[in-house]
Amino acid sequence: MFGNSTKYLIGSFNILMPLGVSFFTFKLISYVVEVHRANIQPCRDIVDFGIYIAFFPTIMSGPIDRPGEFIPQLKEVRKANYADFAEGARRIVWGMFLKLCIADRLTEYTSTVLGFYGYHNSNSILMAMVLAVFLR
Repeated sequence: MFGNSTKYLIGSFNILMPLGVSFFTFKLISYVVEVHRANIQPCRDIVDFGIYIAFFPTIMSGPIDRPGEFIPQLKEVRKANYADFAEGARRIVWGMFLKLCIADRLTEYTSTVLGFYGYHNSNSILMAMVLAVFLR
């Protein structure tokens, strides 16, 4: 009656779920629990609340921070100064050095050893595994 054109696979859905949806859910639950326990006052500023929920660095690296610690920091007035910019630039340059000069070179070694482990001795394989864990 329907022919071959209507084949259904049970259990397959063509739904695109946004990445990190559970993270947003847990942050919202954390906020509601803290307000319910009266540990914090409800946030009246929609921008501050939105920043707390969607703060990008914690979405990428975690952990779920507490709203009682995060939201008050948004109210602090901060002034840019030379020392802060210099410290930030120093950290960026140091991080680039570690990545480009050390980690990338060691990755070549670990990839070679672990890719062709049959040609290497146990000490070399062990060293490559330890480096691979630290380079992750």
